[in-house]
Amino acid sequence: AALSAALVSPSLSQGSPACASSEKWRAGLKSRYGEVPVVAGMGATRPFMIFANPKTGTWTMLGLLPGGACLMGAGSSFEIITPGDPA
Repeated sequence: AALSAALVSPSLSQGSPACASSEKWRAGLKSRYGEVPVVAGMGATRPFMIFANPKTGTWTMLGLLPGGACLMGAGSSFEIITPGDPA
């Protein structure tokens, strides 16, 4: 699940072509893919957030920056594994 170029802001590019304000990402992922935040954490260099649609299995991972967020990855077959369940 990747947002159209209309949501990308060159001012937040940070060397990546898929950056936009966090609000634009959140609204776009919700309206276009039905994805909502499901995971947040701290990576090696920056915080991140994963949005997913539990019905369709699509997911999008964003790296969070002070002025917005950049696409780090996207895909399908997302599922939450309950602790104790076999992977």
